[in-house]
Amino acid sequence: MPDEEKDKIQIGIYRIDKSLFGDLTSEAISQTIIENYNRKVSESEKFIEQGLSRTGFEGFSVKVFYSTKVRTPKWRPFLKDILSEDSDLVKGINKDASYIAFISDTQNLYAISGGQGNFTVQDFVDQNFGIEIISRLISKESKVIKSLQDRGVTGTVLGSTKFFRGDHKLSDEDQFGKIYKQIKAELNKKILLEEFGFTEDEIKRDAGCLAKSSFQINKGIDFDTLLRVLGKLTTILSRERQFSLNKVIFLPNRGQKNKEIIKKLETKLSEVLFNHCNSGVEIDFDFSHPDFDKYLTAEKYTLYKGWNSEVVSYDNLDNLVVLLADLKSRNLLRLGNQEEFVQSLSNLKIKSFDGEGKLLTQGSVRDHIHGEIVCDEKTYFLIDDEWYEIQPDFIADLNKDCKELVEQSQDDALLDEVFDINEDENIFNAKFVGKEGYIVLDKITSENIEMCDILKYTDDAVYLIHVKKGFNNSVRDLSSQVLLSAKRILTDIKTGYSFIESIETTLRGRSGSTNEYFRNVSSQTIPTGGIKGIFESKRHKQIYFCFAFVDVARASRLITNPESFESNIAKFSLIELQKEINKEGFGFSIVQIGR
Repeated sequence: MPDEEKDKIQIGIYRIDKSLFGDLTSEAISQTIIENYNRKVSESEKFIEQGLSRTGFEGFSVKVFYSTKVRTPKWRPFLKDILSEDSDLVKGINKDASYIAFISDTQNLYAISGGQGNFTVQDFVDQNFGIEIISRLISKESKVIKSLQDRGVTGTVLGSTKFFRGDHKLSDEDQFGKIYKQIKAELNKKILLEEFGFTEDEIKRDAGCLAKSSFQINKGIDFDTLLRVLGKLTTILSRERQFSLNKVIFLPNRGQKNKEIIKKLETKLSEVLFNHCNSGVEIDFDFSHPDFDKYLTAEKYTLYKGWNSEVVSYDNLDNLVVLLADLKSRNLLRLGNQEEFVQSLSNLKIKSFDGEGKLLTQGSVRDHIHGEIVCDEKTYFLIDDEWYEIQPDFIADLNKDCKELVEQSQDDALLDEVFDINEDENIFNAKFVGKEGYIVLDKITSENIEMCDILKYTDDAVYLIHVKKGFNNSVRDLSSQVLLSAKRILTDIKTGYSFIESIETTLRGRSGSTNEYFRNVSSQTIPTGGIKGIFESKRHKQIYFCFAFVDVARASRLITNPESFESNIAKFSLIELQKEINKEGFGFSIVQIGR
C-alpha cells in the first residue's frame, strides 16, 4: 500500500443529538457521554482522553478518547484440560481496543468510533441522521439503490433486508407499513465532486454510501478529508428533502416540543404492561433489539439486573409475554404500584452474544419493546425506542387497501353455519363434521403444523379455512400460522404429499381417543383417493387459503367497512397475509362468519 493510503479508512459518521443535553456546550456533552459510560465499567475499561499533536482543525474542535478491554477467549477453557500449564495458549487473552472521537463546529457535534466505541454513543445519536442525508442527495426516481433494510410497524414481518441485482429506485418500493432504517446507494461522481468537495484526482468513479443512524461514504479518507466532508454535511442538512419515506411522524425525544406527549405515551405503555403482569390483560408487542439482524441470529441472550449482575441466560428471547412471566416468577418485577413496576423493569438489561461470545447487542428490556399504542384517540407506534405518530394517510390507506382486499376476496358462502360468540372456535368447527364436501381438521397436526380448521372441496377448488373468533391484534399470530401452512403445502405438492398424508393418518388415528370430538372427526368420510387425492387434481390457483372470522363486538359490524374495526395490526396482518399467499401462487379468501 502506498504511504499516502495508509492513513485512509472508511468512516461511519454519527451526529450527536444535542437537544438531549439542554444548553450544554459540545465539549460538555462529549464529557457527559464519556462519564456516563465510565460509571458503568471497571477502572481498566474506562475511556481516557488522549493528547493531540496539533490544535488546528479547520474550524472544528476535536477530542479523542481511548479504551481497552481484556477478555478470556471462549475457546480457552475448552482446550485447557489437554494443555500443559506453561502453554501460551492456556494463558491467551484477547485485548479489544476502542476509540471515540468527538468533532464539533458551531452547529453540530459529530462522532466517529472504532472497536466497540459505537455502543458508547448509540443512545445519544440522531437515529435518522443517515436517512436525512440521503433524502437530500438523491430523488425517489434515482436508480441508485443497492439494498434496503426496513422495520415493519405492524404485521407478521418484523423487518427485512433486500439486496438488488441491478440499480433500484425508491419509487418501486411498496412502502406501506414500513419504516426504513438503512439504505445503501451509489453516489455518482458528480455528487461526490459537487456535494462533498472531492477533487478529480481523489474520485475516479462512483462510490457507494451507507445511510442509517450513521452516514458513510465507501471510500477511504484521511482525517483532514473527514473534516471537509463534515463541513459539507452541515450544508446538505440545511436543504429540503427530495423525498419522505414513511407515512409517520417521528417524535424525537428532544427539547420541550414532544416532551409532554412522549411522557404520556411512556405512562400508557407502562400501564398496559403493569396491568398485564397484575391481571393478565392481553398485550400485543414485538420483542427484539433495534439491531434485529444481529439480535435474531444470536446464540445466547443474557438477562442482567443492572449491567453487571447476571441473572439468567436464554437460548431464545423474542416473546415479551413469555419473558414477563419468567421475570414475574423470579420476583424481579415489583407489582405493588405502577411506579415501582417501571423502576424494576428499567433495571433489567439484555445482552446478546454470538457463538464465540462476542457481544452483538445490548439494551434494557424496555429498549426491546415495539408495538402499537392508542392514546387520546391517536395511534402511535413504538419502534426501536422511538415514538411515531401515525399520519391520517396511513390509516386511510390501510382502510382503503383492506376494503379493496375484501371486495376482491370475500366469500361468505363458504361457511353456512352461524357462530355462537359465547362459545369457542372448536364448537363452531365441529358443526361441519359430516357435512358433504367438508372435512374438519381442527387440532389435527403433523410436524406441529395445523393444515387448517376446516377443509372444503369441490370439483373446481379446495379451500383451507382457518377460523378466528374476533378481529383483534391476535390476527397477526393466526396469519403466521396460515402462512406456515401454505408454505408447507407448497413444499408438499412438489415433494409427494407426505405432509397431507400424515395429516390424514393422524386424523384416522384418533378413533380410539377418549375425547368425543376426536372420535367424531376421525369417523368423517374421506373421498376415494384420500385427502391427497383432493389436492392432486388441483392447480395452485385452485387452492385457496381462507381467513374466516366472527366479529365479537356488541354492535354489528361488517368487514366491508374496515373503518369500524379498531385493530390496525389486524387489518395490516390481513393485507400482508394476502400478499404472501398470492406470492406462493395460491388463491385467498376472506369469510366473515354470521353470528
